[in-house]
Amino acid sequence: MIIKNSKCLVGDNTGIKKIKCINISKQRAKIGSLGDLIVFSINKIKKKKSYVKKKIYSGLIINVRKKKKRLDGSYISFKQNSIITLTENRKPLGTRLLFPLSKEIVKGKLKNDFFKKIISSSKFII
Repeated sequence: MIIKNSKCLVGDNTGIKKIKCINISKQRAKIGSLGDLIVFSINKIKKKKSYVKKKIYSGLIINVRKKKKRLDGSYISFKQNSIITLTENRKPLGTRLLFPLSKEIVKGKLKNDFFKKIISSSKFII
């Protein structure tokens, strides 16, 4: 679960290392989970590119440390919280994903046409 002011890793190859969550884009939501959109600012950058630390960006949550129960009764959890950076048109900024996607994201929330590129650029799905 991701709340305001929580710090996360970035799961794509944009050059951004760590971010700080500013807001969750759901209506009346205080907690973000798998597949939710967030608004964030940059804390650390790996490479000096066109990203500015004080500018506001949007992202999609792909990994959460909190255990999530699946329909078959098993649980899934990840080691860290991670996100994917998105443009204003909800297209990914990176060309490659570094972390796996879960089945819940692929089947449920990413069936929209905006997120087809995210599914195709992921290496593997858990």
